[in-house]
Amino acid sequence: KNAGGPDAYGYSWIDSDDAAGPVFDWVDISAVGVSVALADDGSTGPLGMGFSFPFYDSSYSDVYIGSNGVLSFGTGATSRTNQNLPIVTAPNNLIALWWDDLDPAEGGNIYYYYDSVNERFIVSFVEIRNYQNPDGTGSLSFQAILYPNGQIVLQYGTMDPGADADGFTSATVGLENVDGSDGLSVVYNAAYMHSDLAISFKAARWMSASPAGGSIESNSSAVVTINFDATDLANGEYGGQVTIVSNDPTQSSVTIPVSLAISSFVCGDANGSSTIDVADAVFIINYAFKGGPAPDPLASGDANGSASVDVADAVYIINYAFKGGPAPNCP
Repeated sequence: KNAGGPDAYGYSWIDSDDAAGPVFDWVDISAVGVSVALADDGSTGPLGMGFSFPFYDSSYSDVYIGSNGVLSFGTGATSRTNQNLPIVTAPNNLIALWWDDLDPAEGGNIYYYYDSVNERFIVSFVEIRNYQNPDGTGSLSFQAILYPNGQIVLQYGTMDPGADADGFTSATVGLENVDGSDGLSVVYNAAYMHSDLAISFKAARWMSASPAGGSIESNSSAVVTINFDATDLANGEYGGQVTIVSNDPTQSSVTIPVSLAISSFVCGDANGSSTIDVADAVFIINYAFKGGPAPDPLASGDANGSASVDVADAVYIINYAFKGGPAPNCP
């Protein structure tokens, strides 16, 4: 498969073998990134990413790099035995780039880099070897690119398993949440991988906070903006929550419910007939001057994009329908 998901949270994936997928474009950070030396079955961290990265129900400013092709949050992941995701047993809360029994101590390099210009955090495994006594085998190059909006791009450069008996059929690529109750596997111990491949993960996040995390001093205040994005969402009701946590001993958290109603409309179709004609102009005049029903939603009647519905919108629609004027342009 070239695409899959969603999981329960909403993550889906698509790869560069799909016409609608990402374009493979390896980012070389060997000259600018921080080099990491990891022993067999080792990890390092926490490492600052330069921004708050949303992942499932939490956001993280730090990440751990595991020698066996894994990024994890909250704690390091060192297991050499890959699993099909999700699974409740540890390790959890991870991104499996190429989770397999690897041995960077025998060759290759690992780098990480916060690319502030392009707002992304990159971790690259370059020419890493599969574990094999006495000095490893193969040469595997892969990387993860994390973005502040939660998008994850995994890229695979030259992937050579060497003399590894299982070749490319002994690894996991995917995501898993903090307790292993939800996750998404791209591949688990099956033929899939090849060189020059990119995989993009996205979640249907219709709500986000800016900033997503932070702290304030006692007796002070801060403004957090909650953003809504209906892109790619179907019509319907969506529910969520904003949780504010603090060290207040009597009220350590406050939960604010949030709801979003999505309904599509044709701009200028004030009466909901699915066509734009003089009847819509009459409907707007009746609403504006005679107390008639309002367009539903109201924005469908704002044909000239002025943020109000009035006689100017009726004139705009008539000009469009009968005189070749510009098409309605609702805000």
